[in-house]
Amino acid sequence: ILSVELRFEERHLELAAAHEAGTADLSDSKQFFFPNLLIWNSATGKRRLADFMAADPADFGLQVAHGRYLTGSGQLDDALMTLNELHRQQPGGLSCTAALLECLFEKNDWNQFATIAKTLPEPVAAEPWLLTRMRGEFALHENRWDDAIRAFDRLAEMEPANPWSAMGLAKAYREQNRQAEREATLARALVLSRIRVSLSNVRENNVDAIRNLANECRQLGLAKAADVFDGHAVRIAESNRRAPGHSMIEE
Repeated sequence: ILSVELRFEERHLELAAAHEAGTADLSDSKQFFFPNLLIWNSATGKRRLADFMAADPADFGLQVAHGRYLTGSGQLDDALMTLNELHRQQPGGLSCTAALLECLFEKNDWNQFATIAKTLPEPVAAEPWLLTRMRGEFALHENRWDDAIRAFDRLAEMEPANPWSAMGLAKAYREQNRQAEREATLARALVLSRIRVSLSNVRENNVDAIRNLANECRQLGLAKAADVFDGHAVRIAESNRRAPGHSMIEE
């Protein structure tokens, strides 16, 4: 349900516990370290959401997720209608507010965005990642470069592989003529883009792709992620060696 409702922050806590307990599989690790590089707005995701909504159409979290799926599919008018109504029902709900701001950002409707942004509480560590990103995007729009950097730095601290954090920081650094930091951030964004493209190949039957991912994690300074994916590669390779029919000659 956390995945279906796009509640990545709460899922992150559950996945962290699974990694601490040593029970996380490869899919868990991909979701834990790269939640916003995986494609969530897929046909499978939509089908799962539809199944959940058919069982509980009144669930508020599912309705917000439906609004986000509409935004992600480019159905912005329908998304706005849905999310405006949900926001009217629960104006203090930060997940719904973040989803509405995302839709307005995609529509380039900065007037309504600003009206809602003025009602936001002060940022806190536990707020939705999407809301933190929207704070950063709004700061960029208003040329508040220091505020943008603070927001995107908070986002990167919560989710080091967040692609929008890297791009937002690069934009702010450019405006402040912080060329060295901008180039380093763009280099980071390039690695993240490569990972996004290759993640679909990171499967139990592709040890080489897992090892390549571990190497790219090291390039990003994500030592823990690199160790985790190296561990998956070792586990799978060892399992393959023990599989019936495997011979040393094949190696």
